[in-house]
Amino acid sequence: ARAAGRISHPGIREKAFHVLRISKDIIEENSANEGKCKGFSQFENYYIPTLRKTLENYLNMEIKGVVLSKVQEDMSAYLDSCDEAFTKLYNSMFDDDILDLEVQMEAMNITMKRDGLL
Repeated sequence: ARAAGRISHPGIREKAFHVLRISKDIIEENSANEGKCKGFSQFENYYIPTLRKTLENYLNMEIKGVVLSKVQEDMSAYLDSCDEAFTKLYNSMFDDDILDLEVQMEAMNITMKRDGLL
């Protein structure tokens, strides 16, 4: 997060902070569910360290003044990909809850139809 806060390009800094917020949500949800998130090990051991290193490398390039528009475009696209993937991972953490909710609603609808209420 330190590197993201020091990035001078506002669009890239904003995207980086958004990806970091999703990452924090994933970590908190995994912790709340006692580490039962599918894919969390890969997220924790590869995605997070790689994201951190990539942000640090980009920041170093900015500091040295060697960031070209192509590098900015690539970094922006990379952060968009991280956003999409991390959001998908976060949403998948609720698959069981969604299934339970759907089963509960269907069961109640069946009961209400059987009782002649629908």
